[in-house]
Amino acid sequence: MLTTEHVEADPASPPVSRVRGVRRGTALALLLAACAALASCGGRAANDGAPSANAPSPGAPSAAAPGARAGGTNSAPSASSARLVPTDPHGILEGTRTGSKATLVNVWATWCGPCREEFPDLVRFARDYAPKGVKLMLVSADFDSTEARTFLASQGVDFESYFQTGDDMSFINGMDPRWTGSLPATFVYDAEGRRVDFWEGRADYAKFERSALAAMDGRAASPHEGDHR
Repeated sequence: MLTTEHVEADPASPPVSRVRGVRRGTALALLLAACAALASCGGRAANDGAPSANAPSPGAPSAAAPGARAGGTNSAPSASSARLVPTDPHGILEGTRTGSKATLVNVWATWCGPCREEFPDLVRFARDYAPKGVKLMLVSADFDSTEARTFLASQGVDFESYFQTGDDMSFINGMDPRWTGSLPATFVYDAEGRRVDFWEGRADYAKFERSALAAMDGRAASPHEGDHR
């Protein structure tokens, strides 16, 4: 039976949106209905289950978006300005073996509140660490690629990003059997394409940086480094 899991909040755990074993179109409808009834998604507090005043909403320009023009002259984001190509776990693994010193793969969706909240830090990290040989692969789990492209454009993402294809459960298990399907989900690989770190839930710039540096040094992040608190 297709279901959407409601995850009770754990004070020691980062916020997540959880969907497992549900096709993306059905998942979106169920999540929106659950949010309306419970005032939260994935066990988040009432105000965290929906976009806040500080969190960019799909299709809306972000005040902190990279490349924003001064003086309030930003033009509306265009979905066509963000490159989004289909991929699967095999394609993602191949993408981690292209000469980068480390690769972060972040699976996200426009309907996922924690995903939107971490996005500015994620994009800033990518800008800062690309010259140092770190690659960011953004993989959208949206069922509507137009919404994903519009959101990426609003965040100033002008590099190639990806769109999940295939069966959800096959994608989840192909990435990592430990993955519950919660979003956002981040997978970290070293220069040889070996996965050295993985976590579910929202992270911040410091967490992305620590994990990338550990991968570049050829070591997995320690339990302390993986702590989101």
